[in-house]
Amino acid sequence: MTRTTQAQRSALTGRILKGASALAATILVAGCTASPEAPRAASGEGHPHSVQMVIPSRDVNAFFFTMACEIAAKAPGAGLDVQLVDVKNEDYGVEGFTTALEQAQAKAPEAIMTDVPDPSAMDSTLKEIVDNGMKLVTYNAVIDDESIPNGQVTTDTIETGVLAAKKMAELTGETGKLLVIDFAAGNLTTNARAKGFIDEVKASYPSMEVLPTQFDKADPSNTAQIINATLAAHPDLAGIWFTYNGAAINGLPSVKDATTAGQIKIVSSDADPALVDFMKDGYIQALLPQNAPEIVDNLIKNTVAALDGEKIDPVTLKIPPVVVTKDNMDDPKVKAALYRSTC
Repeated sequence: MTRTTQAQRSALTGRILKGASALAATILVAGCTASPEAPRAASGEGHPHSVQMVIPSRDVNAFFFTMACEIAAKAPGAGLDVQLVDVKNEDYGVEGFTTALEQAQAKAPEAIMTDVPDPSAMDSTLKEIVDNGMKLVTYNAVIDDESIPNGQVTTDTIETGVLAAKKMAELTGETGKLLVIDFAAGNLTTNARAKGFIDEVKASYPSMEVLPTQFDKADPSNTAQIINATLAAHPDLAGIWFTYNGAAINGLPSVKDATTAGQIKIVSSDADPALVDFMKDGYIQALLPQNAPEIVDNLIKNTVAALDGEKIDPVTLKIPPVVVTKDNMDDPKVKAALYRSTC
């Protein structure tokens, strides 16, 4: 998801802040070790290219913290000097990003990497960046007008929902009632995850019934109320699909209070440390995190290509999520996609 919740702050901030100072120092060190799979370096005369990266809520959101860790490790080896511009959790939105992008432009970088809170409302601000001669690559959420950025890297959100439905079918024997808990109507990222799940269930699994989607609006009390009311009305509930990390973090305590481990099959987007702990305890059967290492590899690759004057094709690259289970979570490629609270 492109936002994070107040409940996530209490669950994640303590662990994340322990690594924040070290992360900030690491990003500023030119000699930071690059990943063996880091993209090629941008052409130049030995001087790193200046890049501003606008990033939301990495102090409380484990996905963006993980993105920052990956950038710190890989960007220097690709010839990029990346400085982070934070958008605070409470400032997430068009106004907050506009301010952050103005700050980034004021540094006169050669390129800007940015998440976007809206697929079209930021167009004029982003076009200004390009018109001023800077390269622009977006990540995570992306914009509709592909003529503006040099490139975009995102997770395939519809595919996330489809894969979640397939996993849920496997876990439940393709039968039973399912609950979808989403953030709010109008959130493009989480709504797409819900749509992919619902459409796949309806198309492929006639013995599975998806109950009306419930929106918790990132409120822990709402999440608990939704789960408790659903279990009261449907004691035979077979599974829950959480479309974003905050809903799962907020909702799993209620599931634990009312059921035994594995009684209800749980599949969730994201892979925060708290969610991994729930999986180890048997209350989550599958996680579908965004693949931060692959996203960053392609984000750097596209930025380098743009700086070298190359045309990026396709403009928008959609990367599938990783499907994590208790059985495969120690596989090195799968483990690399789990979100971090320290670098």
